[in-house]
Amino acid sequence: MFLLEDSRNIQSTSFREMISFVKGLVAQFDISAAGTKVALATFGKKLNTEFDFGAYNSLAEVEHALDYVHLENGDETNIGKAISYAHSTLISHQRPGVPHKLIIIINGASSDQKEASKAAYLAREDGVEIIVIGIGSQNNTQLQDMASKPASNYLFPVTEFPKLSSIGDQVKQKTCPGAGPTDTPTDQSTAEQECQLRPAEVVFVLDESSSIFIPDFLKQLAFVSNLINLFNIGKDKTRVAVVSFSTNATVDFHLDEYDEKSELKERIGKIRYTGGSTNTGDALKLVNDSVLTSEHGIRSDVRHVVIVITDGRSENYIDTQVQAEALKDSGALVFAIGVGSYVDDLELQGIASTPSDHYLFKTTGYDALPSIKDTLAIRACGQTIQQTIGRR
Repeated sequence: MFLLEDSRNIQSTSFREMISFVKGLVAQFDISAAGTKVALATFGKKLNTEFDFGAYNSLAEVEHALDYVHLENGDETNIGKAISYAHSTLISHQRPGVPHKLIIIINGASSDQKEASKAAYLAREDGVEIIVIGIGSQNNTQLQDMASKPASNYLFPVTEFPKLSSIGDQVKQKTCPGAGPTDTPTDQSTAEQECQLRPAEVVFVLDESSSIFIPDFLKQLAFVSNLINLFNIGKDKTRVAVVSFSTNATVDFHLDEYDEKSELKERIGKIRYTGGSTNTGDALKLVNDSVLTSEHGIRSDVRHVVIVITDGRSENYIDTQVQAEALKDSGALVFAIGVGSYVDDLELQGIASTPSDHYLFKTTGYDALPSIKDTLAIRACGQTIQQTIGRR
């Protein structure tokens, strides 16, 4: 379990560096229902449970959840209550023969040192290993009181947040001895199985407004191409269309144009960046009126999946919501992917099908899109989503 400080001692850029460090650690774990489970809470003036053990059972889902963890900037650093909470959570979820690890990342002096020392002692007595990462100039005695013994093996001080990467390997070995990098083959194989078995009509709606730099636009196209690798493309199998939008929306190609995966991917690579404003509503309307139509051979006996990728707010919030509702009312399952920090969370929730926590994804940037690929594919293709077909 991770406990991350989110007090006013920490700026948002430093907090994101802390999240990136955590992502690097969890990438070494075999995260699954039967393997390693991860929980995370933040602490400052108050304690925030971000996600509990078992909430996410794949690396992609944990990484996705980490993108949603935000800085609260409380005016105190109440670590004692946080350790007590972590202790009770770890014990209540204990599994025979499975070690309990608590990783604390703290930047400022504790506001409740006596309570923190007592809470840490009780947790250690119950078999919880406590790893403490102290950032900046701190009272090492306080940190040593919290860490497992000998403290020299469990306390990792660094001078500043950018230096977290310098202790990554040491913390990985202490957390999970023998850990090595993983590319989560289980997630990918599950995604491939789900998407090979079930045909669908899939429409990608891609933002190409001026808020996107050309290198990031190309990363967006690469993400789409890699996602298509998981699909069983064919006339009677899964078919793909693409709509791109900026000031205007354009159908790049329809569902009935490409039956071969190689030709489809080659065509995606030729989509050109235009720049302009963010007319998301027009793009959703175009999907409903011109793509998912009988004119282009839409099939009523397969699921209709729409995947919207955007990194900004639409020009017309109300129209975007109206068009999204019309699209969902037609029977389409709509996934919304928000990239970066300038998206409107409420707008994304309105675009996505319900429940939004199943259909809404957020990433810190275009570089992070690959982290959601397998989970997105499993949810788009898998039986875990209630399928709505035949409404057109």
